[in-house]
This record gives sequence, C-alpha cells and structure tokens, in this order.
Amino acid sequence: MEHKLKACIIDDDKAARQILQKYLEISGKIEVVESLSDTQFALVVIRRQKPDVLFLDINMPNEDGLQF
Repeated sequence: MEHKLKACIIDDDKAARQILQKYLEISGKIEVVESLSDTQFALVVIRRQKPDVLFLDINMPNEDGLQF
C-alpha cells in the first residue's frame, strides 16, 4: 500500500479550496485532512493532523498566509 501525503488547505475562497482538494484527491497520492477558510484554528489543526504539506493562500483577510 502506497503512503499518501497528508495535506491541509487554508484559503478564504471556498471554490478555490474545493477545486484544489478535488485535484489533489484525483492524484490518489494526497489526502486532504483539513480545509479551512482562515488561520484562526490552523495551528490546532496542524498539531492534531500533522499534515505533510500546507496549501496556504497569501491574500486573506485578518491574517494572511505570510503573517501566519
């Protein structure tokens, strides 16, 4: 059995999150363990899920990807 990478998506655009998640899951090599609309609970999720990769939007209200 092949090991899948665990990913977390953080983006304020719901459609962008859904499209990215669909593409990642189609690959069969990446499992999206969480999809968030902002960084408010991101550290909690990251500590709990321990993703291998983050897909993080740079331009978001409140705290953007670079600040996070």
